[in-house]
Amino acid sequence: MNKYAFMKNRSQRLYAIQEIIKNSSLSTQEEILTKLRLRGIHINQATLSRDLKLLKVSRLTGDSGRLVYGISGADDVKKAKNTDVLSLTESITSLDFANTLALLKTLPGYASSVAVRIDQANPIEIVGTIAGDDTILIVPREGIPRTQVKDRLFRIFPGLKSRIR
Repeated sequence: MNKYAFMKNRSQRLYAIQEIIKNSSLSTQEEILTKLRLRGIHINQATLSRDLKLLKVSRLTGDSGRLVYGISGADDVKKAKNTDVLSLTESITSLDFANTLALLKTLPGYASSVAVRIDQANPIEIVGTIAGDDTILIVPREGIPRTQVKDRLFRIFPGLKSRIR
């Protein structure tokens, strides 16, 4: 297996883990491994532990009072006021790609706030952001297509899809 095939599989695995944790109330790593196996992903507990650390997964008190796995910071964007998200969305002026890298342009002075919002959402598709005054470099994970990066940005910034193609 070449290096790039591994990275693509890893990205897909991380995405699957994130989706499983967001959509299930699981208390043990064995439960997560079982859900992964049902999706055809076969890994050992040590690999899962490393992946959970990378995804910033921790055990939180669930609605039932028992400890369940959750992604730290995943709700930060949801807790923000809608007007705050809207003003950040309105500050974004363009989105372009150069090979696998994305370049997001904003009004002057907004790039840092937009980049922080992206980073707080902890998107599995994005390794990180680098912000200037009006420009943000978005680095996607290996093997993640442009469409997935765009879709994630559209979920982080409601209303962006109608403004940017």
